[in-house]
Amino acid sequence: MKDTIVIGSGPGGYVAAIRCAQMGQSVAIIEKGEIGGVCTNTGCIPTKTLLESAKLIREIKRGARRGLTFSDLNVDFSKVMRHKESVVSRNSKGIEYLLNENHVETIVGKGYVVDKNQVKVEGEDGSSVLETKYIIIATGSMERELPNLRIDGERILGSEQLLNTKELPSSLLIIGGGAIGVEVAQIFSSFGTKVTIVELLDGILPMEDEAVGKVLTRVLKRGKVEIHTGSKVERVETVDSGVRAFVSGEEDFEIAVEKVLLSVGRVPVVDEDVIGPDVEYDKQGIKVNERMQTSVPNVYAIGDVTGKVMLAHVASQQAEVAADNICGVDSVMDYSLVPSCIYTDPEVASFGLSVQEAREKFGDVTVGEFPLRRSGRARTSGDTEGFARLISRADTEEILGAQIVAPRATDMLQLLLLAKERGVPISEIARIIYPHPTFIEMIREAAIEMRKKEKCKKR
Repeated sequence: MKDTIVIGSGPGGYVAAIRCAQMGQSVAIIEKGEIGGVCTNTGCIPTKTLLESAKLIREIKRGARRGLTFSDLNVDFSKVMRHKESVVSRNSKGIEYLLNENHVETIVGKGYVVDKNQVKVEGEDGSSVLETKYIIIATGSMERELPNLRIDGERILGSEQLLNTKELPSSLLIIGGGAIGVEVAQIFSSFGTKVTIVELLDGILPMEDEAVGKVLTRVLKRGKVEIHTGSKVERVETVDSGVRAFVSGEEDFEIAVEKVLLSVGRVPVVDEDVIGPDVEYDKQGIKVNERMQTSVPNVYAIGDVTGKVMLAHVASQQAEVAADNICGVDSVMDYSLVPSCIYTDPEVASFGLSVQEAREKFGDVTVGEFPLRRSGRARTSGDTEGFARLISRADTEEILGAQIVAPRATDMLQLLLLAKERGVPISEIARIIYPHPTFIEMIREAAIEMRKKEKCKKR
């Protein structure tokens, strides 16, 4: 018998397994695919690897402005993809090493919750039933399809399939202008693909502050990405050259492309046969409490399958909360400080409330903004498109939210998350000494914009 069995080895599953093992439990993890789940194999890691390659192409092309010229710049797409696969493999093997190092038994196969103390495993060598005290379900999510548009794996692709394509498409239609859509657009447009984005809402990155979407729109258009917002793909037809799409919006039009990427979100993988007959769920995902317990007290669920916030770092935090509670450490999940990260160039990082949301909730708020073009460090690198914006309550200087659009924005945001968690007021953020010249100085400058003038006490 095991103390805990984890079904799924993504950023939720493997973190939960290791955490439980480190606290002295006997643990097994069941995985039907590659260790690391979607994030490691077909999501976060491959996307960011390709984004770095794409960024290098753009930097080389920008070299002429600095007196550096290069000739015969070619994209060997097969080598680009081999490099991506090498990075993915090393990450997956790294997770395997951590599981082994912490004495977690890895079982290859598909796991099924039989009841609160039994998990069935179906693998290549047949099936078996394992006994356990606790179960953690971490089966993740899958790409959402539309009623009029289904992924066929050949011409209409999901992001996981596109990131494993063997040949660079000459043209690509991306349906959906969210985080995945804009990252993929920047990757493939940099490689030379003609990219078009069609977004149903009024702007790309609709879940972010409007100002963020405007910056990325300018950046993508400068990279020759065609963007149609407030538009809908009504239907597609297969033609000899690929796909013809019929788009409605302010102006109706048709577009012929080689490939289509359907990027309209993800849905939890909630298979009743997998999660068992007694675990409650709905179309949003498995129902859990703040301790990540399901309706069956000794069965927990974490990650995308809960439908809470479908981000890898949220899954990992949920994993630690679940593991702590299983091992007798009282712990609850707090979603108030979840960072949002988009790895375009420039990067986008945010948390908390937007300006509009803050005003609607608190009325009088203070906003401090610093444009990246005024940063000395940004001028040295030529990365001047972006800004840092801080939002606080006017009466208490409490940080309510932040948006950063800049190189390494995803790294810089942590300073503000820590300040928020510790209750540090905006004025204290402005008083810290920052190294110069750095991009992170823009946070200080935004805070200075907000700081009330201090009266001189000396007469």
